Amino acid sequence: MRIGAIVLAAGEGRRFGGNKLLVRVGGEPVILRVLRALSGFERVVVVGAYASELMPPHLSNEVVIYNPHYKDGMSTSIRLGLRFFQDYDAVLIVLADMPPNNQRGGIKDSECVPRWMQCRCANAQWRQGESSADS
Repeated sequence: MRIGAIVLAAGEGRRFGGNKLLVRVGGEPVILRVLRALSGFERVVVVGAYASELMPPHLSNEVVIYNPHYKDGMSTSIRLGLRFFQDYDAVLIVLADMPPNNQRGGIKDSECVPRWMQCRCANAQWRQGESSADS
Protein backbone atom coordinates (compact mmCIF):
# COMPACT_ATOMS: atom_id res chain seq x y z
CA MET A 1 0.00 0.00 0.00
CA ARG A 2 1.39 3.41 -0.99
CA ILE A 3 0.78 6.18 1.53
CA GLY A 4 1.92 9.77 1.16
CA ALA A 5 1.66 12.85 3.34
CA ILE A 6 0.55 16.42 2.70
CA VAL A 7 1.91 19.00 5.13
CA LEU A 8 -0.43 21.99 5.40
CA ALA A 9 1.75 25.06 5.85
CA ALA A 10 -0.41 28.03 4.94
CA GLY A 11 -1.32 29.50 8.31
CA GLU A 12 -0.61 33.21 8.50
CA GLY A 13 0.37 33.11 12.18
CA ARG A 14 -1.51 36.34 12.95
CA ARG A 15 -1.90 35.58 16.66
CA PHE A 16 1.64 34.27 16.81
CA GLY A 17 3.05 37.29 15.04
CA GLY A 18 4.62 35.64 12.01
CA ASN A 19 5.68 32.40 10.37
CA LYS A 20 5.59 29.66 13.02
CA LEU A 21 7.28 27.13 10.77
CA LEU A 22 10.72 28.65 11.16
CA VAL A 23 10.56 28.99 14.95
CA ARG A 24 13.02 26.68 16.66
CA VAL A 25 11.69 23.95 18.92
CA GLY A 26 14.25 21.61 20.42
CA GLY A 27 17.00 23.31 18.44
CA GLU A 28 15.46 22.99 14.97
CA PRO A 29 12.74 24.76 12.95
CA VAL A 30 9.23 23.40 13.44
CA ILE A 31 8.91 22.48 9.76
CA LEU A 32 12.05 20.31 9.93
CA ARG A 33 10.72 18.49 13.01
CA VAL A 34 7.52 17.69 11.15
CA LEU A 35 9.38 16.51 8.04
CA ARG A 36 11.72 14.37 10.12
CA ALA A 37 8.71 12.71 11.72
CA LEU A 38 7.41 11.92 8.23
CA SER A 39 10.71 10.59 6.91
CA GLY A 40 9.29 7.08 6.57
CA PHE A 41 6.85 8.15 3.88
CA GLU A 42 7.71 7.66 0.23
CA ARG A 43 6.49 11.13 -0.73
CA VAL A 44 5.79 14.22 1.36
CA VAL A 45 4.43 17.42 -0.17
CA VAL A 46 4.42 20.74 1.68
CA VAL A 47 1.63 23.11 0.58
CA GLY A 48 1.36 26.63 1.84
CA ALA A 49 1.79 30.35 1.76
CA TYR A 50 5.48 30.45 2.70
CA ALA A 51 7.06 28.45 -0.13
CA SER A 52 9.82 30.98 -0.83
CA GLU A 53 10.65 31.39 2.88
CA LEU A 54 10.90 27.63 3.38
CA MET A 55 13.25 26.93 0.50
CA PRO A 56 17.02 26.81 1.09
CA PRO A 57 18.48 26.89 3.57
CA HIS A 58 15.49 25.26 5.34
CA LEU A 59 14.17 22.87 2.69
CA SER A 60 16.07 21.59 -0.28
CA ASN A 61 14.81 18.19 -1.49
CA GLU A 62 11.14 18.42 -0.56
CA VAL A 63 8.26 19.21 -2.91
CA VAL A 64 6.98 22.62 -1.80
CA ILE A 65 3.92 24.12 -3.47
CA TYR A 66 2.81 27.72 -3.12
CA ASN A 67 -0.95 28.00 -2.70
CA PRO A 68 -2.10 31.39 -4.02
CA HIS A 69 -5.58 30.70 -2.61
CA TYR A 70 -4.51 29.82 0.95
CA LYS A 71 -6.81 32.52 2.41
CA ASP A 72 -9.80 30.58 1.02
CA GLY A 73 -9.22 27.78 3.51
CA MET A 74 -7.39 24.57 4.21
CA SER A 75 -9.26 22.65 1.53
CA THR A 76 -7.49 24.64 -1.20
CA SER A 77 -4.13 23.39 0.06
CA ILE A 78 -5.42 19.83 0.37
CA ARG A 79 -6.70 19.88 -3.22
CA LEU A 80 -3.35 21.17 -4.50
CA GLY A 81 -1.42 18.54 -2.56
CA LEU A 82 -3.63 15.66 -3.67
CA ARG A 83 -2.58 16.26 -7.28
CA PHE A 84 0.77 14.67 -6.38
CA PHE A 85 -0.82 11.46 -5.06
CA GLN A 86 -3.11 10.27 -7.87
CA ASP A 87 -1.55 6.79 -7.82
CA TYR A 88 -1.42 6.43 -4.02
CA ASP A 89 -3.74 4.38 -1.85
CA ALA A 90 -3.95 6.89 1.00
CA VAL A 91 -2.71 10.31 2.05
CA LEU A 92 -2.09 11.53 5.58
CA ILE A 93 -2.93 15.21 6.13
CA VAL A 94 -0.52 16.84 8.61
CA LEU A 95 -0.58 20.30 10.15
CA ALA A 96 2.86 21.90 9.82
CA ASP A 97 2.64 23.87 13.04
CA MET A 98 2.03 20.84 15.25
CA PRO A 99 5.40 19.10 15.49
CA PRO A 100 5.44 15.62 17.01
CA ASN A 101 6.71 15.48 20.53
CA ASN A 102 7.23 11.81 21.27
CA GLN A 103 10.07 9.56 22.33
CA ARG A 104 10.18 7.60 19.07
CA GLY A 105 10.62 10.71 16.94
CA GLY A 106 8.69 9.72 13.84
CA ILE A 107 5.63 8.41 12.07
CA LYS A 108 6.06 5.52 9.67
CA ASP A 109 3.60 4.93 6.86
CA SER A 110 3.22 1.31 7.94
CA GLU A 111 1.97 2.51 11.33
CA CYS A 112 -0.73 4.70 9.80
CA VAL A 113 -2.65 1.98 8.04
CA PRO A 114 -3.49 -0.17 11.07
CA ARG A 115 -4.45 2.88 13.16
CA TRP A 116 -6.59 4.27 10.37
CA MET A 117 -8.29 0.93 9.87
CA GLN A 118 -8.85 0.53 13.60
CA CYS A 119 -10.41 3.99 13.82
CA ARG A 120 -12.60 3.35 10.81
CA CYS A 121 -13.77 0.00 12.20
CA ALA A 122 -14.43 1.50 15.63
CA ASN A 123 -16.34 4.37 14.06
CA ALA A 124 -18.42 1.98 11.92
CA GLN A 125 -19.34 -0.10 14.97
CA TRP A 126 -20.30 3.03 16.93
CA ARG A 127 -22.55 4.19 14.09
CA GLN A 128 -24.31 0.82 14.10
CA GLY A 129 -25.18 1.31 17.77
CA GLU A 130 -22.42 -0.95 19.07
CA SER A 131 -19.83 0.19 21.57
CA SER A 132 -17.21 -1.45 23.73
CA ALA A 133 -19.62 -1.10 26.66
CA ASP A 134 -22.25 -3.13 24.75
CA SER A 135 -19.81 -5.96 24.01
